[in-house]
Amino acid sequence: MILAKEKYKYREDYITCTKKEVEYHLNMVGAEIMNKSYREMFIKSKEKRLLLPSCMKAQNENYCKSIKTKEGYICANCTKSCHINKYDKLGKDYNFKVYIIPHESNITVKRKFQYGDIGIIGVACVLNLISGGLKAKNIGFVPQCVFLDYCGCKSHWHESGIITDINEEKLLNTLGIESANIQGD
Repeated sequence: MILAKEKYKYREDYITCTKKEVEYHLNMVGAEIMNKSYREMFIKSKEKRLLLPSCMKAQNENYCKSIKTKEGYICANCTKSCHINKYDKLGKDYNFKVYIIPHESNITVKRKFQYGDIGIIGVACVLNLISGGLKAKNIGFVPQCVFLDYCGCKSHWHESGIITDINEEKLLNTLGIESANIQGD
């Protein structure tokens, strides 16, 4: 069995794939602190965005017809079973925009806005949420974090890749949408 330190030695993801369990826990706590710190301002933001990682797309990326925009990729609703498609439809129901962001370095903004205008929910692996949230705040977004239920991207965690997902109830709660409102729909 190859140790993670040897397997990832010369790769970009060396730092995240060789972390100890305690570092995952610290990042979980850090994400919750970030969520609580910016929650009120996020709820008041004029526009809400959900930034989803590409590992949530349908497995066969040849069929993904997402459209590249200046602020990220948007779902073309090409595959019914795609998790991105599911959250894009949810966004239309609950008034938030969904963007596919392959990597936190792809978080950009192409228009001027004031701090507090745009709230984002970043979805990522535990070890990437804090750095992504801080980058988003530095750009001017009001950040919130939602963890992936599990890591599965083929670039870092799984040889062939596993479609990842998030806890929908946690997402809606982060958006300020209560479960009672969902069941009454």
